[in-house]
Amino acid sequence: MKDENLMKIMGIEPHNIASSQLNALEQHAVSILKTVIRNLSTGNYDSIEAMTSHSPAGDGYGLDNNYIDFGYDGENSIDIYELCQKLKSLKSQVNRVIK
Repeated sequence: MKDENLMKIMGIEPHNIASSQLNALEQHAVSILKTVIRNLSTGNYDSIEAMTSHSPAGDGYGLDNNYIDFGYDGENSIDIYELCQKLKSLKSQVNRVIK
């Protein structure tokens, strides 16, 4: 029995999956940063604050802080460092398959 959806998915080359994810995540990040820039230039600071997530120090010695949330699933927050790690991993996968 033919499963057209499975055939379509199985026909996707691995580097195309990673490349699509890389492009989508980059576009997502750029969109968030453009929104921050637009809100900064118009003085809409409350909107920027609404885009942040809270990170407690947790150990009693560090400082609590807020960061711009680059999360994309509505459940998991991602800071700029984790975003860059994901982007570098995807880019590495794309480059590995291309070589």
